[in-house]
This record gives sequence, C-alpha cells and structure tokens, in this order.
Amino acid sequence: MQRFRKTQAGFTMIEIMVVVVIVAILAAIAVPIYVEYVRSARSSEAKSVIGSIASASDMYFQSNGEWPSSVDDLEIEGELEVKQSTKNKWQFELQLDDQGGTIVA
Repeated sequence: MQRFRKTQAGFTMIEIMVVVVIVAILAAIAVPIYVEYVRSARSSEAKSVIGSIASASDMYFQSNGEWPSSVDDLEIEGELEVKQSTKNKWQFELQLDDQGGTIVA
C-alpha cells in the first residue's frame, strides 16, 4: 500500500509580506501622482469657469448697461449656468468696472 502525504496549500508569511511591501511601494508612487492629477483637473475647471464668467459678464454689460456684482446676477439673467458641483468646490468673486476688473475663484 502506498501512503500519500497531505500537501499543504497556501502562502507562507514571507510571501505575504513581500506582496504587502510591493503593494505599499506601488501605493507610495501612485497616490502623489493621483493627488496632482486631481489638483490639476480642479484648476483647469476653475480656469474654464472664469473664462465663461468673463464672457457672460460682457454680455450682461451689453444687455443691462452695468457690470454684474456677482455670479448670481449672471445666472438670474440667464447669461451663465454653473454646475452645483462646481459651486460647491469654488467660490467666485467679481470685481468689475469700466476700467477692467478681476474674477477670483
């Protein structure tokens, strides 16, 4: 009669620790890249909305003969539509007059 030994299945502690170390190294590389990507995307979104606010402000001035005092004025007149998610991330301030002005996010 032949006896079979029961083979053990599974991973050793060393193998598991090697995998954990590799995952930690990959996470240490990926997380900063992801954070920079998100920051860049938010910055691009704000720049895009600022450009839209500038164009809408010009149209508002042509229609009403005065500059808007806030983004809400532009939305009420229908010159601009800003997504709620963008409003939650950024607060836009207008300081416009006949000599120029600033739009801050």
